[in-house]
Amino acid sequence: MNENNISGIIEKLLIIQERDVRLMRCRREISQIPLQCKTVESEIAQAQDAVQKAKNDGKTHQSEVKKFELEIDSLRQKISKLREQQFQIKSNDEFKMLNKEIAVLNDEIKKIEEQEIASMELVEKTKQEEVNAQKDLAAMQSVIKDRLAGLDERKTNLDAEVAKLVVDRDSVTKDIGKDILVSYNKIFKNKGDKALVAVEKNTCAGCHMHLPAHVINEIKKKTALVTCSFCGRILYLVH
Repeated sequence: MNENNISGIIEKLLIIQERDVRLMRCRREISQIPLQCKTVESEIAQAQDAVQKAKNDGKTHQSEVKKFELEIDSLRQKISKLREQQFQIKSNDEFKMLNKEIAVLNDEIKKIEEQEIASMELVEKTKQEEVNAQKDLAAMQSVIKDRLAGLDERKTNLDAEVAKLVVDRDSVTKDIGKDILVSYNKIFKNKGDKALVAVEKNTCAGCHMHLPAHVINEIKKKTALVTCSFCGRILYLVH
């Protein structure tokens, strides 16, 4: 190959490489968008769970209040029956014994009433928690909707950019020999960043290893593509 051919090939490979780097970045970002969407959607799910938890807690505490009401009602019925018995007995001792039973039941009612009040307070608390959770959810839904729309728009733009870059890349690769293009593609895929790197102060810009003098001379001759003996990247000189 003559000097003009090598220079032209290097120039075209650098253009292809610039497109490939941009393609790689775009495709990487596109691949991350589904995960970003899931993360955003999980935030909504957490807010919905908070609403549901408040509802469930409220139902639990309401059931407790109902249970305490039934227990109190049952105890009051027992007291009522004991008072009826007091009117039927004539023994003072039996009367006093029934009074003690009534007193015990009244004490039990007081304890249950305290529990009932605590549960009623929890009912009110969970109602407020549900209201707050609903407000948070409503506010978040608006934000999440915008964020998902933004991610969707970003993907659309990235897809369009990828399509354009592929077309631009293909228009340049037509002027590159198949063997050279295969070699370039292999190096780029293997390195994951760049297949072509500049020589800076007799050092490979890819692996930062000092290049032997004969390698520098081969690059300067521009009779063939020269690769770094350390990292395998294609080398070129910056004028």
